[in-house]
Amino acid sequence: MSTTTLTAKAGNLNLTFVPNAKASCVCVTVGWSMKEGNWFVLNKLARGVPCTCPELAHGSEHTSLAYSVFQHVREKLLGDAKAQQATKASSVSCGLQNDEFFICVKTIGTVSAVRKVLSVLEQSLVPSRLYLNYVANIKLLNGKPTREEFMFCANDLAKSMKSLECLVIGKAKFDKEKLALIVGSASGKFAAEEVKGGSKPASLSAKPGESEYPTIKCDSPMSAILAADFLGNVSYESIDINSKTIIVYRENWKQPKNLDKKKVEKWIMQRYGKLADLGSSLTYLAVSQCMINPSDAISFVKGSVTLQTVANLTKSAF
Repeated sequence: MSTTTLTAKAGNLNLTFVPNAKASCVCVTVGWSMKEGNWFVLNKLARGVPCTCPELAHGSEHTSLAYSVFQHVREKLLGDAKAQQATKASSVSCGLQNDEFFICVKTIGTVSAVRKVLSVLEQSLVPSRLYLNYVANIKLLNGKPTREEFMFCANDLAKSMKSLECLVIGKAKFDKEKLALIVGSASGKFAAEEVKGGSKPASLSAKPGESEYPTIKCDSPMSAILAADFLGNVSYESIDINSKTIIVYRENWKQPKNLDKKKVEKWIMQRYGKLADLGSSLTYLAVSQCMINPSDAISFVKGSVTLQTVANLTKSAF
């Protein structure tokens, strides 16, 4: 079953709208390509606990600056009562999945609220102006910030931000005219600037790290999300998702052998069988928790999503 989608494009903003009448709000998620990012580093920054590692992990500089952009956006949307009243934003979060950094804002489903959220986002994508934020984040990782490495990262981010993938999903009713109004107004506020100079961060010479805990490699981001949901609810494991990989936080855990596929299908039917719009509902669930980036979410929801599709994606992980 295909889900209703509408698209609009203006400037650097490629927007896809997916309605979901059962959702509690609207998620506005905007992402840009960032292959130099590090999911583990982003988690450290989000926790805010000082790191004692002797050297920076691969991609720490790019990730620190991207997180600085997120912090700046969050401040602009939630920093004071006046800003929050204008955008009706209730939360701002970020993620890094499958080489795409993204920011997710929850708001109400009106043209005014979504337009203002996207306008503030576009205005706040100014990596070259966030050196002090960057310095604080690098120091939190026990690194020594330099302006040259900052400039290199700022230039990379500004280039990537010239093409933003945006998914608006949730409880709203927009037509093509309203979407054109939203993207036309918001994209005109784009403020990222490329800078000259800079030097390549030293951490990019290091190999990307891997989890010390057991993992499951999946075929797609949505396969990982669905399989993680199954594991978390059936075997009560503590888990996390890094792109197409499930991390199980138990050192002696072993992947189930000869898993009863009929058990999986029965669980899928019980958990998702009564959802009115399966594709939209699953996408909203994943997006609202920053488990999937906008590009992958759009790709999934535009496909034919049935209970059999969901069962096959889940089973493919085992």
